[in-house]
Amino acid sequence: MTEELKKLYDERVDRFQTTVSLNEPDRVPILSQVSHWAIGYAGYKLMDVLENYEREAECYVKANDGFFYDGVRAAGAGHMLKMSVEINSPEHYVSPNGVTPQHYDCSSMTVAEYEEFYEDPFKLMAKLSQRKLSIFAETDDEESYKVVAKILDKPREHAQSYARQAVEEQLGLPVVQGSMGGGVVMDTFFDYFRGFRNTLADIRRYPEKIQKAIEVLTPYAERTLPAPGTVLPPFPWAQKQHHIPVFLNAEAFGKIYWPYWRKAVELYFDCGTRYLSNFEGAWQQHFDYLQDLPDTSLIGLVEPREYEEYTRRFGNKFTIIAGVPSSTMRFSTVDECIEEAKKVIDLCAPGGGLIFGNDRSFIAPGDKDPDKTRALNEWVHNNAKY
Repeated sequence: MTEELKKLYDERVDRFQTTVSLNEPDRVPILSQVSHWAIGYAGYKLMDVLENYEREAECYVKANDGFFYDGVRAAGAGHMLKMSVEINSPEHYVSPNGVTPQHYDCSSMTVAEYEEFYEDPFKLMAKLSQRKLSIFAETDDEESYKVVAKILDKPREHAQSYARQAVEEQLGLPVVQGSMGGGVVMDTFFDYFRGFRNTLADIRRYPEKIQKAIEVLTPYAERTLPAPGTVLPPFPWAQKQHHIPVFLNAEAFGKIYWPYWRKAVELYFDCGTRYLSNFEGAWQQHFDYLQDLPDTSLIGLVEPREYEEYTRRFGNKFTIIAGVPSSTMRFSTVDECIEEAKKVIDLCAPGGGLIFGNDRSFIAPGDKDPDKTRALNEWVHNNAKY
């Protein structure tokens, strides 16, 4: 990184840190949420990029260059997908556009297997993997062990990715997302064991089974959190996408989701950093719980329909990531987008605490109009000043 870019990088980090401290920086920072859209924008397909780290870096540098961003939420294509394709996993696939990774709800744990889960959840996970993946049924033990070794070695290969480093060093754009914030227990159970339909059915039919499963899994999840007393750098921030809360009522959220997640947010804050939460879907039914978190500990990526309520309740307590909804960006003119941006800035910016960004990541080729985005961000860059 050149000295000039390093100065720009430091200024941008300071702008974000001033904002999340609920102080007013020189202007509202603008956050890029480019995901797999970057691959199509660079003229590639997803499988062209997986494990071609030079090409991956090229995609994410190009997708964030010249758009008046102050930082990037994340950079990288997610290389575990290629392994899923190689081992014929039924869970993951590439969408017809050739760019966007997708996954099925692919749970194979049965209600009868809860007792096995309580005894050893990871032993059961191995059993479920054998059941789901045809490659294990089609090979002998020796070949199966080779497949397992390949799966376990994949994170080491993925560590060769340098898209994040390229974005920071070539563009002077800080990547705000650091640690994944620990796997929230209920989301882990939802994603890897019982799946979408079955978990929601179990919450209604067997709430005691779910409660016990969370109690069993919690000690394993806590191992992913920093030890109390650890000193973490204040930037970048811990981050978590929340999958199941949108489907939970407030009572279920309070019993099976909130206790662990509250502990994680408070622990990261005590260790010196903040927690960026992607509130997927509607969260207003859970806002009462958020009131108990420490001031400035949370950065919320919120649905547009909840901007007003979140700001009313937490405008002097937490940061909000808010901007022109992606649907508006897609179907409206630049002038209409600027008018929407003015409303969001007037609502959320006073007193600090606003990061201007979209309501979701750009994952498909048609999700983002580069010319429209550039024009909107230029207006925010020049006019959203304190």
